[in-house]
Amino acid sequence: MRSLLGRSGRRPDITFYANGRIDISARLARCLTLSDGDCIDVGEDGGEYYVYVRHRYNTRLQFRYEAVAHPTKRRSHNFRAYSRRLCAAVLTLAGSDTKAALQAGEVLEDDCYGLVVPIIIARQMK
Repeated sequence: MRSLLGRSGRRPDITFYANGRIDISARLARCLTLSDGDCIDVGEDGGEYYVYVRHRYNTRLQFRYEAVAHPTKRRSHNFRAYSRRLCAAVLTLAGSDTKAALQAGEVLEDDCYGLVVPIIIARQMK
C-alpha cells in the first residue's frame, strides 16, 4: 500500500523559500514567544541547528533588521519573515534549490540566547 500523504503526515513548523520568504507556524511562534517586529535567526551548535529570537522589538529603539517577523493576518498566530541570506544558507544545508519545509523539536532554554528551538534539517533527496 502507498500512502497518499507521503512519508510524514506532520506539517512543517518553519518553511524557507528561495525568494527569501520564511513561514513560521503558530506552534513555533508560541514556543519562541514571538511577537510582531521580533527578528529571528538560525544558529548552529555542535551540528545541531536552532531557531531563536535574535532581537526583540523595542518601541523606543527602532533599527532595521533582517528576518523581522510579522503576523500573516490581523489576528493570526502564524508569522512570516523575509531574509534571502538566511534562506539561502538553510536551503544549502537542506540540499534543496527551492524550498525547505522543516519540523522543530521542543523548546530549550539557553543561557545566552534565551528560548531556542531545534530544527531538523535533513538533506532532501533529489
